[in-house]
Amino acid sequence: MSEGIAVSRDLALSVASNIIKVLEPLVDRVEIAGSLRRERKTVNDIEIVCTLTPQVDLLGNRYTDPDRINYAIADAGWIIRKSGEKYKKIMVGPVGVDLFITTPDQWGLIFMLRTGCAEFSKLMVTPRRLRGLMPSNMRVDGGRLWQGRKSVPVPEESDLFAAYGLRFIPPKFREPAYFELIRNATLQGAD
Repeated sequence: MSEGIAVSRDLALSVASNIIKVLEPLVDRVEIAGSLRRERKTVNDIEIVCTLTPQVDLLGNRYTDPDRINYAIADAGWIIRKSGEKYKKIMVGPVGVDLFITTPDQWGLIFMLRTGCAEFSKLMVTPRRLRGLMPSNMRVDGGRLWQGRKSVPVPEESDLFAAYGLRFIPPKFREPAYFELIRNATLQGAD
């Protein structure tokens, strides 16, 4: 649940843009997700997804350090409420920001899940036999898409929809009002 207050789209975009400017030197990729991406007029929190830029140690080993983000956030004067390896909760004044950190090979899955809405994300990880959109031979576990014992790379959102055998669903249509239409259009003849 959001710790922030509901704010206008314009204010949320301004805050998100500032966060992206701070993150850009530390990440390979960063995008706005959530209700902002779905084009909602007001938002309760801001969701951002990023992949960290790998660093190289003295022995030439590549690694990522999610704590580098904490220093940049603190330098910007924002408050860190939660600080994990894959998730950070930030307060920019009264506005709550959820920052999700993923890998390039799972960007598409995490970006879709964090764009939401929550009900759409649930629909996308529920097997078709249970009235979801995910093929019954797949599953999502540990932030990865699996087909049997094999992890399926999902570098772009479009790769996830293709793996499901679905046409891409634009974010603004990922709202409950469109679910029955989406089910009817996409699941005819599906497993």
